[in-house]
Amino acid sequence: MLEYLVKQNESEVLDFKQSINNLHKIAKSIGAFANTKGGKLVIGISDNKRIIGIDPEEEKYMLEKAGGELCDPPVGFSFQVLEQELENEHDEPKYILIAEISEAIVKPVKTLDANDEWKVYTRIADKSLPASKKLIKMMEKGLIDSTNKPDRALDKNEKKLMDFLQENERITLKRFCKLINVSKRRATKIIVNLLLEGMLREHNHEKEIYYTK
Repeated sequence: MLEYLVKQNESEVLDFKQSINNLHKIAKSIGAFANTKGGKLVIGISDNKRIIGIDPEEEKYMLEKAGGELCDPPVGFSFQVLEQELENEHDEPKYILIAEISEAIVKPVKTLDANDEWKVYTRIADKSLPASKKLIKMMEKGLIDSTNKPDRALDKNEKKLMDFLQENERITLKRFCKLINVSKRRATKIIVNLLLEGMLREHNHEKEIYYTK
């Protein structure tokens, strides 16, 4: 399993950390996973995918402190410790820690940043990014749940949008208008319906609003 993990790329549900030395930063990742689909934090692997090893108990302490004190509502974990196979008997064992975070039942999960401000993050590809005001309101109304997407046929414009997002990470309202050649009002209505059904997510990063699956 360890060898398989190392070969994976960071994604919406997987993040590698060499170690935890900043509670606010790790709380941001924890909150983003909880607000999206859940995911795994793998601690003890460097940026170049080298197993460096960690003290599992120390990393558990840091994660539980961040999830319990810097996330509201608090976020819990399930843990798994893996040991790298030794090449010879004189090598020191190296451990990594896998912390699994479930999608939150109650959203949004807010995260306290270094400036003592509560913020809401979601996971997009391999990044934890701020959620838009609209998305936060939908979370508060219980309208966002990745496990409860509708089972229905898409109309042609919805299908064009979802096909586009199959090949591209994000889309803006302006780009969607051009894609299906409709007015901004009509495109907005389509997007809002898909947001309400949990098929799209809205994000606001660096003053740009865009949508992802």
